[in-house]
Amino acid sequence: MRSLSGARLCATMLVVSGIDKVHAIVGGFHLVPPQHASGAGTISLMQALDPDYIIPGHCTGETFIGAAPSAMPDRILHSIVGTRYQLEQLPPEGAP
Repeated sequence: MRSLSGARLCATMLVVSGIDKVHAIVGGFHLVPPQHASGAGTISLMQALDPDYIIPGHCTGETFIGAAPSAMPDRILHSIVGTRYQLEQLPPEGAP
């Protein structure tokens, strides 16, 4: 349950900081041993945060890794050792 609490803390920090857009959530969420409730809760929270990408690490846990792609199919990127991600700001929609 520690990771869900950590995810909730991060969500609270976003509200307090005034940040209104999460581009990526990256890392291991440590949802092991598999606990269906914490994995489902973390998925629900991440859906509410509406990030562009979620990049779970190897220690995230099979419950989350198994369920997340069907819950957020276009947002999950699989991470492996040595992978590099470069996030760039795109111009607003309709901008010249």
